[in-house]
Amino acid sequence: MDRSLSCRLHAGGIPLLALAALLLAPQVRAQASLDFLPNLVGLGVGVTPRYAGASETEVGAVPGIRYQFAGTNRFFEMYGPIADMNLLDSPNWQFGPALGIRLGRQDVQDAVVSRMAEIDTTMEAGLTGSWFHVNTEGVPWTARVGVIAVTDLGDQYHGLNATLFGNFWFPLSPRLFAGVGGGVSWASESYNRRYFGVSSADAQASGLPLYQPDAGLRQWYAWPALVYQLTPSWYLGAAVFYQRMAGKAGDSPIVTERGDANQWTWGLGAGYAWR
Repeated sequence: MDRSLSCRLHAGGIPLLALAALLLAPQVRAQASLDFLPNLVGLGVGVTPRYAGASETEVGAVPGIRYQFAGTNRFFEMYGPIADMNLLDSPNWQFGPALGIRLGRQDVQDAVVSRMAEIDTTMEAGLTGSWFHVNTEGVPWTARVGVIAVTDLGDQYHGLNATLFGNFWFPLSPRLFAGVGGGVSWASESYNRRYFGVSSADAQASGLPLYQPDAGLRQWYAWPALVYQLTPSWYLGAAVFYQRMAGKAGDSPIVTERGDANQWTWGLGAGYAWR
């Protein structure tokens, strides 16, 4: 984007610099794509819940990098603890492996939840794919839909954690773009019981009721974001990411009695891009 956002926008996903908030949220994976900024390094800072369903928050910072292989649509990107690669040389389709770190539940401040067994941080791997469209006639805009599914490489849970997502970007001025998006996530029984369940031992230690959820919906989310081109190579951005814990996750005593079904993450970021 060495001239303006409006003349170089490509139908990718969510820029790191705009969506530091989303990158700080461990539920987000493949959406952090920077297709209209082929090469970028950046840093985002923000506030996010300490663990899934928590009412307590923490401040975090995430680095990011994206590199597009010359003459192709293939790329590698890594944002904080999340990395993926597009293996397809297609202007409209992306598909490839994804690797990430799933943060656990440790150093909890809540006096009740802290008595429950801690959850270790683990590695996840899987696949991600998406389709996107670029409107080049008249006002430029982009739309994208995709899915990502991962599983645990460690020993924290079994089965899948999958998310269906979409986003839309449009110009407000030659240098300012707005984006909106959302998605819904489903998780296996093992995942839901590990992160939102209350075992017999946990119930005895914490006083929370026994809760053993099955597989099912765990959240839906939505976000707005802004990206501003400060110079030909430097960009600033901001975003708010709202998650609603729903289904099996939303019914957990960890959420209903000690946490909050409404999860907010917000962040600011800056990035340097080149071609």
